[in-house]
Amino acid sequence: MEWWKGEARTYRAKQKEHLDRLATTQEKSVPSKPRPTAFSWEEIEIIFLSDFKVQIKIDGKPTEASNHAELGFESKQNGNLDKPG
Repeated sequence: MEWWKGEARTYRAKQKEHLDRLATTQEKSVPSKPRPTAFSWEEIEIIFLSDFKVQIKIDGKPTEASNHAELGFESKQNGNLDKPG
């Protein structure tokens, strides 16, 4: 019985580590400034500045240029661009 208790404690500790790591990752990916909101697709314009940067205009107002990671398309495993599967 003591062996199971030890295994349960180890499992809970690993689970807590994992959840803490996820929370930290999510905090990093949250934009620091609120972004403007569009109410229809007609208000959105996407401008490709390079292979890695885009700028989004909402109702004619430009946002900061962003890369894939800043837009939330980065792999949580290695930081690379997530490609559909």
